[in-house]
Amino acid sequence: MERIEQRFARHLCQKGYITQEEIDWCAYSLQKRFLTLVTTIIVLILGLLVSNWWQAFLFVCGVAFLRTYTNGYHAKTFWGCLVLSCAVTVLCLLAVPYVNTVIAAVLFLPSAGIIARFAPVNDSSIHLTKAEMGAMRKKVYLRLALLTCAFLLLLFINTQAAACLSLSIFAVAISIAAALKNTVVYH
Repeated sequence: MERIEQRFARHLCQKGYITQEEIDWCAYSLQKRFLTLVTTIIVLILGLLVSNWWQAFLFVCGVAFLRTYTNGYHAKTFWGCLVLSCAVTVLCLLAVPYVNTVIAAVLFLPSAGIIARFAPVNDSSIHLTKAEMGAMRKKVYLRLALLTCAFLLLLFINTQAAACLSLSIFAVAISIAAALKNTVVYH
């Protein structure tokens, strides 16, 4: 796996697209994106086994839409990440039929509050600067606002879709709460 990414990064360097100093960063970036794609596909397939396609898709999209900028808990290994992602997806999708409008709102409100207050998480393994944190925070607020509008609209149109969004926001909030012990705080 690493060999292919390293080889591709060296090829990009030879073509002049990146510098010699950027080879490791490029290889890491390629590996991260590939593993994210693999995890997303596996989680979607697993979601389809316990739910229907639109619930699995909506849940995974909701989580991915927020997690891009919120960060949150990071497992130490790919396999740990995959198992945890699968477990969270299965549990949340199995809960969808039991989530009515009231429960969806009760899950959504504190979860959105946790995300608004603590995201993005500057995990000690990520090392974001103050400027990067500020830029990410603006994107978190925008995405959270968009999901809030979608959630409110879905509450009146399709309760199960609202439940999927509510549970995706809940999953991200739990991830943020779990990551707070490894957070780097700027004073």
